[in-house]
Amino acid sequence: MSDALISLIPTYGPWIIFGIVAFESAGVPLPGETILIGAAFLAATTAQIKIVIIDYPLRHAYGL
Repeated sequence: MSDALISLIPTYGPWIIFGIVAFESAGVPLPGETILIGAAFLAATTAQIKIVIIDYPLRHAYGL
């Protein structure tokens, strides 16, 4: 992907993903699962995923 498109993803990406998955859930034939996998792959490869946000509450709640 070009750098211009990747720079737009942090701003508009979550809304685009939400819209595609919402429309797919409403019955419109869109690739919702594929978009989620692609977004997760992009977030992992560009170091934009924040596991700490999910990990800390789980460790705190269960004493891990």
